[in-house]
Amino acid sequence: MAQVVDICCGGGIYAKSLINTRVSSVTGGDFSQAMIEGQKKIAELIHNLSKGIL
Repeated sequence: MAQVVDICCGGGIYAKSLINTRVSSVTGGDFSQAMIEGQKKIAELIHNLSKGIL
């Protein structure tokens, strides 16, 4: 199973899509604090989705 880093993840649209495939984990990073906050809300609902700040 693959692990993915989603650079400039925004609101996590691609991360949510990837996690429904055979990807074992997705780590998102974005320059916008507002986008990271949105990603954190998504990550709380999806156990193998992590979040980060670049």
